[in-house]
Amino acid sequence: MIDIGRMVRRDAADTYDTKVLKIHKNNGKFYNSYNEDAWLLSYLFDYKLIDGVRAGFPDVAIERVKERLEEEKISYKIDYADGEIVEKDFAAENRYDEIFAAAKKFVDIKMRLDDIIRKLERSDLEDLVQIMDIIEEYYRKK
Repeated sequence: MIDIGRMVRRDAADTYDTKVLKIHKNNGKFYNSYNEDAWLLSYLFDYKLIDGVRAGFPDVAIERVKERLEEEKISYKIDYADGEIVEKDFAAENRYDEIFAAAKKFVDIKMRLDDIIRKLERSDLEDLVQIMDIIEEYYRKK
């Protein structure tokens, strides 16, 4: 049984639900992942998030991506435009959820910082001086 974003496997001994990081390769030179999978790739590889929901990387990086996912024991599935599918399933050892929890914290902070930077860029000089004074004072006390 397959559900969007989850692959369910059944063994004789037990039942477990395995999250799978999905990577898509169209006819171009880039691989893409979306939503939670994009957040995880952004966290592991410092890939830029586009609109907070998509991360991509060039085709020359695919072996490095697969190696790191395997080192981290993250199950993955790569869908190619021609219908080829490459999968690695760590089953009960899959660490997707564990690493995604850290990725979510990382991306939340990164997105908040990006938002603050956008606001600072639109601020006038007087506001910027006040904000910098507050930040500098905070770090002087540490």
